[in-house]
Amino acid sequence: AIGWRYSELFILGQLGNNYFDMGDYASAQNYHQQALALCKESMDQEGEAMSNDTLGLIAFFQHRAATARMHLHAAQKLQMAIGDKHGLAYTLTHLGFVELEADDLDAAMLAFREAIRLREEMGEQAALVDPRIGLAATYWRLHQAEEAIAEAQAVVEWLETLGEDGVELPIYVCLLCYKLLAVAHASDCTTWAQAALHIGHRILQARAASIQDEDLRQMFLEQVPYNREIILLWQQQVGNCVPRKDPPDLWLLDHTTTSSQSILTSAD
Repeated sequence: AIGWRYSELFILGQLGNNYFDMGDYASAQNYHQQALALCKESMDQEGEAMSNDTLGLIAFFQHRAATARMHLHAAQKLQMAIGDKHGLAYTLTHLGFVELEADDLDAAMLAFREAIRLREEMGEQAALVDPRIGLAATYWRLHQAEEAIAEAQAVVEWLETLGEDGVELPIYVCLLCYKLLAVAHASDCTTWAQAALHIGHRILQARAASIQDEDLRQMFLEQVPYNREIILLWQQQVGNCVPRKDPPDLWLLDHTTTSSQSILTSAD
């Protein structure tokens, strides 16, 4: 019975993650809530923390800050209790993005810096990319442009040189890099911004091409907010004159598609 329970937890988690990757956040939330209930029932603290962390990330992309905080703080408490530094670094990164969007810049800075400290302590260099762009965005919001630009350029250089392996949300990271560097006035920032957009679009193309089912591929392109925004920005850059080849679905989105909310501008 125990073996079946862990199998059920694994399947629920995978289904939730798959729906998250497709931008179906309601279905992702449903599966991870089921997984969370089973983890609590079986006293699986690591799994419970992981489910809470993912539910917090889902709530972030739904712009539900209070719910995101609730889940992420629950995950953080468990991870600290069981000594799960790897999981805690993910949770702190997600919490940083939540606090940044909610305009609590001190809390965002604290979360990102602690996530970076943990990643450095564990030698997880690629996983530093996500909290570093969060830190860059926080610097930007604090009007510390020099620090923000340096962090964003370092992130782009990492992705350009070493690729996205080990980076949790590479397309979202590229989008934030582009947005920050595109509005900066320092020398070479336009070149760095274009590089970020190019990398994000390349990663998106590769991932879309790997999805065999046409409906799922279109869902991936249209429903994930940062995927959709990368496509729209790319279309604007190329003037919509690029031939429809590599995968054609990338050019089927309407220009009126609503873009995701930026975390680089102050909350109203």
